[in-house]
Amino acid sequence: MDERLIFSAAVEGLYGFSLKGRLSAAHKAELKALGLDLDKKLMPAYPVETWAACIRATARELFHELPAEQAHMELGHLAVKGFFETFVGKALWPVFNMVGLRSSLKRSGRTFAKSCNCMKVEAREVSPTHIELDMDDALGLPHYFFGLVDMGHLMAGVQGYKATMVEKPPGATFIVT
Repeated sequence: MDERLIFSAAVEGLYGFSLKGRLSAAHKAELKALGLDLDKKLMPAYPVETWAACIRATARELFHELPAEQAHMELGHLAVKGFFETFVGKALWPVFNMVGLRSSLKRSGRTFAKSCNCMKVEAREVSPTHIELDMDDALGLPHYFFGLVDMGHLMAGVQGYKATMVEKPPGATFIVT
């Protein structure tokens, strides 16, 4: 396989919108040393290792009082919120609302493929109220991705929704009921 990459669309929502103005100069310098320079235009893609190191560092910086898994999940929540502030996210918001959470989850494999070149996500509709997302490689951050999935119901305004995660290293399964 070629180099494992995270595309800038997966970085922009979190760092370009949700966290804009919230990061200290010292933390921005730390991210720059890791390979993410927030004072310049985002690169088209970043090595997975660089992105994952930045997520871990930012989780420690912003949510130091939380266990790492919860901090990663919080960043996943923020990434979803920020995504819908991006140009693409604003264009997709009406579509997301029109098709609903269930249909969006069923299409999530294509969504994740646009964010990363090294991950497959397959959606299985077990029943009309039960969807499972199998992620073959959670890039060492399964709770971050769980935060992405978990935030979907809040953004869609769905009541009575429950998401759980089963870790299956290197991947995970997200169960939405």
